[in-house]
Amino acid sequence: ENPFSLEVREYPIDMPYPFEEKGIFNLILPEGYSVESFPEPVRLVLPGNGGLFQYNVSASDGKLQVVVDLKLSMLYFSAAEYPAIKGFFDTVEEKPNEPVVLKRL
Repeated sequence: ENPFSLEVREYPIDMPYPFEEKGIFNLILPEGYSVESFPEPVRLVLPGNGGLFQYNVSASDGKLQVVVDLKLSMLYFSAAEYPAIKGFFDTVEEKPNEPVVLKRL
C-alpha cells in the first residue's frame, strides 16, 4: 500500500532509513500454454537519484521471469518533490498487479 495517499503535502518527507529490495521470480508455465501478453517494463528514478524502481517481465521457452528492484537511498524529500515520490510509490503498488495473460496452444 502506498504510504503517500494525500493529494497535496505542504511539509517535507523524512524517511526513517534507506532500503533495497530485489526479487527474481522464475515460473514454469503449464504444458500447452504460452504467454500472450505481459506488463511493459518500467524504470523510475526519484529526483536526485533518491530512489529507483525497476520492474520487468520476460518470457521464453515455457518460462516466465519477473524481476523487481526497489531502492530508496535518499531519506529527505522536500514538499515540492511530493508529487514525484507519490507517483513513484503509486507505480510500485500498481505495477505488480498488472496481469500476465496466458493462452492455450
